[in-house]
Amino acid sequence: MVCVRLTSRHRRDRREWATEHVNWRRNEWSNVLFSDESHFSVHPDNRRIFIWMDRGSKNNLAFVHESVRFGGGGVLVYGGISIDGRTDLYIIRDGPLTARRHRDDIPDLL
Repeated sequence: MVCVRLTSRHRRDRREWATEHVNWRRNEWSNVLFSDESHFSVHPDNRRIFIWMDRGSKNNLAFVHESVRFGGGGVLVYGGISIDGRTDLYIIRDGPLTARRHRDDIPDLL
């Protein structure tokens, strides 16, 4: 499993944020939008897999791992949720979602 390692500072900051917002009412949360972007690959992860095997068994089908030669395809999507609903799901083409592209390519969300 791969995950982001949280430091003690990350944990402390998250706990403080939660403590500050635990008593918020609906009208306060209605001004908040949680958004994120995610990349979805068409092909599985092509990280190298190392296997120790007996001499002469190199071409045994049990040890063959298929891969996509030039990275395969994928799509970057962006969306958000709030207490009142969700945004449309935006497909981001031709490169990463920079601050400029966010400003220019994604319509006003609220």
